[in-house]
Amino acid sequence: MGIVFKRIFNEGIVSRPFKAHKRYEVTDVNYSSSFEMSILRGVSDNGVLTEVSTSVNNEIGVDTFITSSGAASSELNNIPQKIVWNTINSTFFKRRSDLNLYETASVFSIPQNKFGDFIKPKSVTISDNSHDSNTIHLFDEKFSNEYGLLVASEQTASTFITSESIISIGFEDAIIDKSKYQYEVKHSDLTDFTYSDSSFGGKKINFTESSQSIYLNDKSDKFRHFIKDKNWLISMFVTIPTSQSYDGLEEQTIVQKKTIRTNNSNGIDKQESELSSQYPFNLTFFTEESTEVGKLRFRASDGSTTLDLTSSNTFNDGNEHHILINKVGTEYSMSVDNVLESSDNHTFTGNINNSNDVVFGKTALGNHQTFSGSLDEVRFLNRSISDVERGYLSDTSPSGSALQKKHVGYVFYNQGMVIITDPRERYQNIFLGDGDFDYTSADFELNFRGAKTIEEISLMCEVGRNEFNVSSNASLRVGELENGTDLKDVVTTEEFRPYVTQVGLYNDYGQLLAIAKLGSPLKKRHDVDVTINVKLDLD
Repeated sequence: MGIVFKRIFNEGIVSRPFKAHKRYEVTDVNYSSSFEMSILRGVSDNGVLTEVSTSVNNEIGVDTFITSSGAASSELNNIPQKIVWNTINSTFFKRRSDLNLYETASVFSIPQNKFGDFIKPKSVTISDNSHDSNTIHLFDEKFSNEYGLLVASEQTASTFITSESIISIGFEDAIIDKSKYQYEVKHSDLTDFTYSDSSFGGKKINFTESSQSIYLNDKSDKFRHFIKDKNWLISMFVTIPTSQSYDGLEEQTIVQKKTIRTNNSNGIDKQESELSSQYPFNLTFFTEESTEVGKLRFRASDGSTTLDLTSSNTFNDGNEHHILINKVGTEYSMSVDNVLESSDNHTFTGNINNSNDVVFGKTALGNHQTFSGSLDEVRFLNRSISDVERGYLSDTSPSGSALQKKHVGYVFYNQGMVIITDPRERYQNIFLGDGDFDYTSADFELNFRGAKTIEEISLMCEVGRNEFNVSSNASLRVGELENGTDLKDVVTTEEFRPYVTQVGLYNDYGQLLAIAKLGSPLKKRHDVDVTINVKLDLD
């Protein structure tokens, strides 16, 4: 009964790995001092190759960089913003068509000793006050095991018009149709196209008074039922110049599927004039040659009857306007900036179809037939919308839903990278304070869970019925002396059974390694052996 140690043999030691998740709370105060995390700004060089060691006046040319303490530095061990942008572009975005890196990015880099094996998906939340008094709240939605989308809570699901799109073209980085049909978007005179910032974030494409146009070849005639039988909408932002006049041209085309067809001969596209009496749509505005200068006009025809909607107001003011054509049953309406301009109830008796091109910015073939305005966020959807939803598409406020885009960045789980990149001003300086790492009134908080592989050690401590039948409790010693050697008579009887409250683990040299405490005292049995399973985690 007097043994002190009992060896645990290898059969009694079992090790197994498991994933554990540790929660981290990082703020603008502790991110550098406590967590050694890096916050960087990336700024695009707009396609110009950035040389790390460019010689400028016999000096190395680098951007001034703001350190975590707020001091300005141009030391070479700091990373210029253009190099940051190019680095994350080549690492995460360059060869991916499903990810968008815009002109600016806020980059939060978490060291691996913090996030461990990976960041746990759906564990990232961000609160940021970089823009104004209205806190921006972000959370990650897992897209794959590789990355998740950072979603802005203020961009609620109710403000997004969900449907299968027939045409969906934005102009952020390329002229690409992102609809289910994925039209090949072609153009004439692309070298003359320019891009500028839209009023609500992102880029718009600018036309000039030349032969410029954008066209989508549609020989499959997807618009036959689009216009006549189904509910649908056409939505886009358009800037009409204050002055645009051609001799004898009373209307200028914004978009049409009426007069131009592309034929391919020996692998070469050739546009031809093809005036059809049956056409799905034609959206124009009146020029100075007309008595209704600046008004918008939408038409559709089956060859015998024609739908004709004309706005009551003029919009040739050089500002961006949201134009929406909506069909509900047999009712067609035109709204501009969420205000109803014109409507009509019309029933087509014949077919509305042709295999001509969908053309933006050109009325007919020939020079000097295009308008010098701009386009942005072009959408053709296979559904109609309510008056409330109409407001969502035209909402260009800082937290508005005009872009129909709720995610503002990405979390790359395996690399520990949080990247905020969005064309809207509201999301430009997340993690960056006021933009220059001044957090006086622009604090942030980032929460995430890091995943680590933990070794759980299970040790089977076997206690025989005739072993460890004494206690180290001083109350069992004569005189209740802590270091006394004489035990009270009650301790030496066969009926005495101590309670087990803790188990000590020792090495071969008798050195205490760990103490396992039981949740409640365990009375020692005299009739059976007892096995205590001690578990500990090795981090």
